[in-house]
Amino acid sequence: MKRFRFSLHALRTLRQRQEQRALKQFGLAIAARAQAARELEEVRRHCDAGWQASRQSMKAGVTASQLAKLGAYCRAMEELQRQAETTLRRAQRTVDEKWEKLLTIRQQREAVDKYYQRQRGAYERQLSREEQKALDDMAHQRPAPAAAWKTDIAAEVN
Repeated sequence: MKRFRFSLHALRTLRQRQEQRALKQFGLAIAARAQAARELEEVRRHCDAGWQASRQSMKAGVTASQLAKLGAYCRAMEELQRQAETTLRRAQRTVDEKWEKLLTIRQQREAVDKYYQRQRGAYERQLSREEQKALDDMAHQRPAPAAAWKTDIAAEVN
C-alpha cells in the first residue's frame, strides 16, 4: 500500500506556523504589559516620594518657592502616573486581543489536526485490512500434495 499522505498537509503546516507566530506575539504582548506595570509602579513610587517630601518640607518650614517647586514636581508625577495607567490599559487590551487571536488560530489548527487524525485512522484501518487479507489469502492457498513433492525430489536425485 502507498505511504500515508495527508491531503491538507500544506494547510496543517500553515496553521502550525500561524499558531507559533500568534504565541510569540502573545508572549511579546505579555512582556510589554509587564514593562508598563513596572513603569507605572516606578512613577507611583516617585509620586508618593514627592508628596512625602512635600509634607516633610511643610513641617520643617520651607519657602513658598520651594513648596511650589515640590507641588509642580508632584503634579508632573501625577500626570506621568495617568499616562502610565493609560499605557498599562492599552497594553492589557493588546494582551486580550492577542489572546483571542491565539485561541482562534489554535482552534483552526485543532480542526485540521482532527481531520488529520481521522484521515490517518482511515489509512491505518485500510492498511490493517489489506494486511489481514494478504494473510488470509496465504492461509487459504492449497499446499501442494506431499506425494507430489516427494516425487519431484526423487526425480531430481536420480
